[in-house]
Amino acid sequence: MSDLRPSRYAIHSDRLYTNPHGERLRLVYSTRRAVPLLLTEESAAQLSSGHVPTDDPQLLQRLLDVELAVPADEDELHTLLTRSRAAAHTSGVRIFSLLPTRYCNMGCTYCGQEHTKGRLPDNHRDAIAARVERAITSGANQQVEVRWFGGEPMMGYAILLDLSRRFVDAADRTGVTYQSSMVTNGSLLTLRKLHRLAADARVRKYCITLDGPEHIHDQSRILKSGGTSFRRITELLTHALADEALADVTFELRTNITTANAEHIDTYLHQMAELGFAHPRVLFTLEPVHSWSNDVSQVSLNDDTLAEREIGWLRTMTRLGLRTMILPTASKPLVCGAVTTNNEIISTTGNIFSCSEQPLVPISEDNQALARVTEIDIDAKRPEGPFHRWHDQIQQKTVPCAGCPMLGICGGSCPKLWSEGFTPCPSYKNNFQQRLAVLAEKHRLIPVA
Repeated sequence: MSDLRPSRYAIHSDRLYTNPHGERLRLVYSTRRAVPLLLTEESAAQLSSGHVPTDDPQLLQRLLDVELAVPADEDELHTLLTRSRAAAHTSGVRIFSLLPTRYCNMGCTYCGQEHTKGRLPDNHRDAIAARVERAITSGANQQVEVRWFGGEPMMGYAILLDLSRRFVDAADRTGVTYQSSMVTNGSLLTLRKLHRLAADARVRKYCITLDGPEHIHDQSRILKSGGTSFRRITELLTHALADEALADVTFELRTNITTANAEHIDTYLHQMAELGFAHPRVLFTLEPVHSWSNDVSQVSLNDDTLAEREIGWLRTMTRLGLRTMILPTASKPLVCGAVTTNNEIISTTGNIFSCSEQPLVPISEDNQALARVTEIDIDAKRPEGPFHRWHDQIQQKTVPCAGCPMLGICGGSCPKLWSEGFTPCPSYKNNFQQRLAVLAEKHRLIPVA
């Protein structure tokens, strides 16, 4: 076998642990493959000292599989960026994020979008339908995905169903795999609509925002009608999870962390557990609020405070059995849709964008559209956007990601925010060691004193 060396994309736990057999072990996490390995103290020490343990063939193969051991002459940054470029330029898969309405029935204080009433113009609707149908029937793609977005997509429920019927029919005729998901505030969903969306639109995944326990959520995510939504959403989820006809529908419950709700997250998590949401079809994500070209500095936690609070919340979720991501479980060769012309976002204005944070944001609608859906060639992918050369920027060290050991699981986080002068590194960069400790606790490892 050629000469090997330890990968530089590896993070070793600061602490040693023992298992029930009394072995002294250390967690070593491969950020190239997003896989943690539990190694003996001796094997981990060899990696730390720059040597690959080769005495045990099974261990060596495992190290190679998760890329903790790599060829000595490999340029690892080049390898990662080559994978990213390949993912960005792959063929056969198209993803469309569609906004069936420009309106939202909520008025969240941190939202950077501008919502106005009005239906999707017929010429835009027809052009969108033709564009997605062509991607399905052209013979160039094996899979097409539609992500419903907004505004609040359920405000355009009839349009969503009409377009979905055309997409599903086209996929069934051609044998192309079709899948769909929705980002929604959840307030307009009903059990009947979930059934209709599953059957007629093939929506199988929902991302719904709950910003804390009932009184906090209803203060933060204000319905323009003056009503409340927390109880309605959670009651719907309870019924949906018990409905066998919806057994393949999953829910991500997102919380936007701000200074207003951070003190209440533990209460929220306990409430979610009491409601029965420690469930294999429910995933919890707690994300710091960030700018959509608007100023959220007054409601954002500072990095150190967020890092500390996150560990407490992760321990609470682990203890309560709520599903969440302690550490990334998949590598991220494609940072986001903005770096590939296979993905596009079509606004209600008819503008085509590369980034999901541009539609309905006035400065973006006015200045950053890449094309018009009514004018672009139906067979053409969207034009390259401002972030298309993202991997070149990393290689050229325009951003500091090239030297970061977390590049494989982060991908650079957010090209748009970097371009706006922010440092959008994921929060786990500030508490990775503590997250490894939570992972160890979950697997009942005992820290060595």
